[in-house]
Amino acid sequence: MSFVWIALLWGGLTEIGLALWSRLYLSDWKRYVPARPDEPVIAKPDSFNT
Repeated sequence: MSFVWIALLWGGLTEIGLALWSRLYLSDWKRYVPARPDEPVIAKPDSFNT
């Protein structure tokens, strides 16, 4: 029975750790930062604009 509690505690701590890591590390990635309203979501290369 103690194995079940250890597994649940380990899973909970892992989930909290991953949430904290993604909040701190991935928040600087451009992919996860919301685009500004004046900036297009997908920027097209100049060759498509001609």
